[in-house]
Amino acid sequence: MQNDQLGKRAPTLGVIIGVIVVGVVGYWLWPAGDPPRREVHSVAPTGSAAVSPNTNLASLPNTAAGDSAISGSAATADPIATAPPYPVKLEALRAQIPNNRYWNLGAPTSDPAIAKLRAARAEQDNRDLGRITANEATPEEIRTYYAERRAISKDYLELAELVLKQIDTLPERDRGMFELSANLHRGRLQQIDRDQSDALARIEGK
Repeated sequence: MQNDQLGKRAPTLGVIIGVIVVGVVGYWLWPAGDPPRREVHSVAPTGSAAVSPNTNLASLPNTAAGDSAISGSAATADPIATAPPYPVKLEALRAQIPNNRYWNLGAPTSDPAIAKLRAARAEQDNRDLGRITANEATPEEIRTYYAERRAISKDYLELAELVLKQIDTLPERDRGMFELSANLHRGRLQQIDRDQSDALARIEGK
């Protein structure tokens, strides 16, 4: 019963952090030359798992298996009320980096209009990548496409590094996920340069 109430009252920590860490990078990591996949810019699921960008990133209790073994009054206390505040707050981050692309592309949302805009952008990105893969794009289109990919990765890297630099009270698991995000985007920035060079070389050799 308690778990059902938690599900209705707050999104899971894994869903929200996953938006930052995994969603926006997963579609970038295939080798150059493979068929393009549909690009997705981390649209958070709607419903109880979706929250506004102003929501505390993870003000959630630890609902791991060992919690039920706590004796005394703590066993019956409301875990939402007793959990310490989560150290990462989206509204504070947004105030520091308001122009970061994460807010438009990846911040959790339950707004259908925002989700629709993100989906339309992902479809356009996928079409652009398809033209590049098929050697149909112009040099300018190739440079424009990869410039935006580069800017997105830089912004997501900035966000991850800001959290890691400012928040020294992150749970160990969550710190590892932000470190993973930072490392993925550092590697992706190098891959983008190679992908752009390869794409330009292919059309020059036609």
